[in-house]
Amino acid sequence: MGDSIHFMKRQAVNNTNSVHAMPSLCLGIETSCDETGVAIVKKESGHSPEVVKSLVASQIDIHALTGGVVPEAAAREHATVIIPLIRQALKEAKVDSQLIDAIAVTVAPGLMPALAVGVTAARALSYAWNKPIVPIHHLEGHIYSALLASTDEKTGQLFSSESNPFPALA
Repeated sequence: MGDSIHFMKRQAVNNTNSVHAMPSLCLGIETSCDETGVAIVKKESGHSPEVVKSLVASQIDIHALTGGVVPEAAAREHATVIIPLIRQALKEAKVDSQLIDAIAVTVAPGLMPALAVGVTAARALSYAWNKPIVPIHHLEGHIYSALLASTDEKTGQLFSSESNPFPALA
């Protein structure tokens, strides 16, 4: 899964015919258990990957009624919220779906019915948008997340592994 953090590269030619590296954009989908997560991640040459937008739909209230996560109930809720959440993330990130270079999706480990919803959504979008899928191992995703950069919405400050070396992973 070393390719998990690798982003597709694309080139653009400006009016002077010189080639410039363009930012790569990835849509991430996470449905391994009881939260639906989507993110838009940007990677520019020479910079840490940056989370442009991240949204999570919690199911805590649904599962509180049963005292724990019911896989089929989790899957039904994922199916209800996944597409609206993706649309919202794209809108808030001001990113058109045509600018997405790849779709990353959690494939394991997790609750099989919940994972199936995310993988199915990723496959449908991959087909509709003609974009590659990047399979993500959930635990590796946690590790690689330490390498991402993000902007504090309140202060506008950028945090990255380059400017802030913690947390350190052993």
